[in-house]
Amino acid sequence: MAFGGAGMLVSRAMMSAMYSSWGECLERYRDLFGGDEMLTRCAATASGRTKQTVTTEERGLHRASSSSYSARARRPGPRG
Repeated sequence: MAFGGAGMLVSRAMMSAMYSSWGECLERYRDLFGGDEMLTRCAATASGRTKQTVTTEERGLHRASSSSYSARARRPGPRG
């Protein structure tokens, strides 16, 4: 299942497929708890895959905390 606390990445092709079946997804999965579960199941439905096989963990992709960005913004950069 996708966990959206830090966000999710969805390919353009998958998003198009999900968009085409969005009405069906809303009707079928409207009682699920959490948007992450709903989006995962909608992606599985749209692609003809199972919930367990539709997502891929990308180990090299990391989320930085907002404090990392503000520290970087305060650091003087090159001028040119």
